[in-house]
Amino acid sequence: MAFQQWVNSVFEKIKVPKNISLKERRYYFIGLLTTLFPLIFHIGTLIFFGVVGVNTLFFINFFSVVLYIYSFYLVYVHGRYFIAIILGAIEVWIFQVICIFAIGWDSGFQYYFISYILAIGLLPPKNKFIITFFEIVFAMTYFVFSLMVKNFTPFYSLDPNILVWLHTVNVLIFLMLITLGIVYFIRTSWKAEEKAEFEFQRAEKLLLNILPSSIADRLKAQQEVIADDFESATVLFADIVDFTKITSDLPAYQVVSLLNDVFTQFDELAEKYQLEKIKTIGDSYMVVSGVPYPCQDHAKRMIEFSREVLSSMKKLSEAHSVALQIRIGVCSGPVVAGVIGKKKFIYDLWGDTVNLASRLEANGIPGKIQVGESTYQLLKDQFSFEDRGFIEVKGKGRVKAYLL
Repeated sequence: MAFQQWVNSVFEKIKVPKNISLKERRYYFIGLLTTLFPLIFHIGTLIFFGVVGVNTLFFINFFSVVLYIYSFYLVYVHGRYFIAIILGAIEVWIFQVICIFAIGWDSGFQYYFISYILAIGLLPPKNKFIITFFEIVFAMTYFVFSLMVKNFTPFYSLDPNILVWLHTVNVLIFLMLITLGIVYFIRTSWKAEEKAEFEFQRAEKLLLNILPSSIADRLKAQQEVIADDFESATVLFADIVDFTKITSDLPAYQVVSLLNDVFTQFDELAEKYQLEKIKTIGDSYMVVSGVPYPCQDHAKRMIEFSREVLSSMKKLSEAHSVALQIRIGVCSGPVVAGVIGKKKFIYDLWGDTVNLASRLEANGIPGKIQVGESTYQLLKDQFSFEDRGFIEVKGKGRVKAYLL
């Protein structure tokens, strides 16, 4: 863990070129590593071949060191990681071929053909053709050399003990590169899975904030039309009286903060009584009981919710130093519920019950809960109501109304 933190801190200190986007940063760092590690390796082999007197490979290593210094410069300064990795692939192929012919198969340089198949695979997916080309070249070279060049007499004859030592070092480096590649892929997979799970949970939570869970499941199952009839439910509309006038002198953030506190309180109460919030329209709040999960006591739950809403308004008024009053209209009866829209979809209700609940609120009395005849008939033996008589309702004419 400490090593990983150290590595992360090192990468954080690296100044990434401006032309490298956030999406390309992974390839940028891969480019740094695939030029820095070979540079260190070739400095080591440069010294080795100088000591054992293989002059040809000494000078080739010298040019390889220069190439990787230039490649590292391309990546670190200009962000040209793709060109650097391709130059590295060409150099690796040429160098290994020369080494095998110069000092023999027993030197172990052929293993880098295999390791670079993995390294070249780290290029961006958009370069599939180039990736495939180099992977085929490296794989075929290893296969052909293992059949035809394995027993070839090398140009230089090194001490068998030196060859054994060189072979061991190359095998260890090869295994280290393979291990690092496997660790990288596993770690990348884990991070991708963790990110995917995080994004899934976040999307799931967001969806459940918009839709009831049963409706969300149907939507995820790609049901084209989601619509249900409910024989009996209770709908409530609540509206803050003269909200625009009260908040006309308040700055925008205070207006939004006030509404947020009010509706958050309503949401918590709706959850307490297992109601389904449908939507907010400006300073108006709509909620339903008995949808999408039918229940026998939907009207009772709604009235208990309404009473707590009225109580909460007093506390909210004191907290914000604003005189808040609310009108509430409640109606029970059949409704149609469904999802409309494809992008900004919403779970909504339709029917006379919805319209009448809205009219009862609009023609209500501030600080009072006004209910229709249907709700009164369901609850007249459980709550005390005041008969308000008939009220004129737009689109419905005269309807009977009661105050809790």
